[in-house]
Amino acid sequence: MPVYLKDLPVKPELDFIADDDAFARFQLVPDIAALNWPADVVRQWIWDHGTNDHFLRDYAALDLSLLNWTLEKVPTDDFMTLVTGVSDGDAIEEYAANHHYWMELKNKAKGTVRSAWEDNGTWVVPPVAIACCLMELSGAGLHLIEGRTRVGVLRGRQRAGLNVAPKHLVWVGRKRGSEQERSF
Repeated sequence: MPVYLKDLPVKPELDFIADDDAFARFQLVPDIAALNWPADVVRQWIWDHGTNDHFLRDYAALDLSLLNWTLEKVPTDDFMTLVTGVSDGDAIEEYAANHHYWMELKNKAKGTVRSAWEDNGTWVVPPVAIACCLMELSGAGLHLIEGRTRVGVLRGRQRAGLNVAPKHLVWVGRKRGSEQERSF
């Protein structure tokens, strides 16, 4: 049975987002648990953005029950042309143009962001992407669902000649049971 973002339950209104007990309970909601997705993907896509108008519009036709997730290492060059939803089409480049500012802003919220970039040349939390073919986009690449700031920081750092790792971990969604594979 198809599952669409608009049909899923949303997180309860909380005084603060970092309520780990509420998130743990949310993962047990039958419609969420039935997806059988990794916690990182549920948190970033459904928990954090399940009510985001841009997400609801851009991914309205995507059957979420078809997605199987793997944590993959993706080359830096792939991120230099990665696309995101049409509603946020320019966001990655806006973050890239001000990568230092956005890295510092994220570091204030999560104190390990700056050191991850400076020491390891990558992010703390892997972003979420799906195979372009699931969005009926041409090419065999990836479509970024969540992580526009992280990818923008990566692009900005790469263009500025700063420390950027050659590969980065990403949660990649592909059609369940498909033979889509990518070797890295």
